[in-house]
Amino acid sequence: MAKRLNTRHQEMVREKIRASCIIKALDEHLHGKRDMLPSQVAAAKILLDKSVSNAPNIVIGPGQEGQHALEMTLTFR
Repeated sequence: MAKRLNTRHQEMVREKIRASCIIKALDEHLHGKRDMLPSQVAAAKILLDKSVSNAPNIVIGPGQEGQHALEMTLTFR
């Protein structure tokens, strides 16, 4: 059997599946389809921070050389 080109492929796929399950649970909670305790929401946020990279922070306003920038912040409550 040929050697795998990327030995971490299965692990990366599993991480993506876990992240999508957490996002789905938080989305259901947001829309009132699932009850979650505040500690569960906090735990989900921590797990998401570990598995999904955060969006870059960009600020709206004049930037260098007249360019404009946009800041995006994702907050869980």
